Amino acid sequence: SFPDPPVGPASLPWGVPMDACGGGVCYKRPAIPMSGEYVELYVSNVTTPSDISVQLRRRDKCRGLNQLMDQLEEFYFNHPERDKYKMPECLLTIGQMCVALYPEDNNWHRVVITAVPNVNFVEVLYVDYGNMGVIQNNSLKLLKSCFQRLPLQAVNARLANIAPAMSKWTPESRNYLLSLVTDRPLVACVNAVYNEVLSICLTDTCTEIDIHINDLMVSKCHAVFSADNLNPSLNPQPPPVPLTPPHPHPH
Repeated sequence: SFPDPPVGPASLPWGVPMDACGGGVCYKRPAIPMSGEYVELYVSNVTTPSDISVQLRRRDKCRGLNQLMDQLEEFYFNHPERDKYKMPECLLTIGQMCVALYPEDNNWHRVVITAVPNVNFVEVLYVDYGNMGVIQNNSLKLLKSCFQRLPLQAVNARLANIAPAMSKWTPESRNYLLSLVTDRPLVACVNAVYNEVLSICLTDTCTEIDIHINDLMVSKCHAVFSADNLNPSLNPQPPPVPLTPPHPHPH
């Protein structure tokens, strides 16, 4: 068998484009709001009410993400040099930035590899939306460096001052929260920030009477009021990059 290919100056194997992102390179992180700020946002992913991802509605960033999605689609589907960005096996490592096809919409998205469960599959985090998935290696491509410039768009968050009504969050509580937030512009009061996780009170202002989502989770018996516990032992550091977006991209 042949030895592993030598690694170039940018942690890239020889033979791949020099403008591809190799090992040891990270996405830029977004500016995080401060405690006490009010921000407009979309909820892009819900794992539980204590583990959600949001996209901040800064006009330039929203426009930048839409442009990026169009550029990814154009380059990785249509550009004559797209096949040169095939993912080398030696870069299938945790922390590697790349792009991946999202199975539900068959579009290309920026990701980071979070686990390598076996030789054929990797677990990835879709860094602009916050959802995770396990996909085949052949669904990955190297990230062209120009697509790294926009900071990742998904910010880790949680609903402030509530806890599960039962011993843990239920699928019903997750689904109810999704019904309140999916594809809706929301206003958040940032109650606290810990390890770049926003503890937020969400309000839907699109209706005649404002809907206070944290309170509604309690009144509908999906949660109980409970002061945030920001004990480091109970709130471990988030992953190196944060974790279904407002349409038309992954949910």
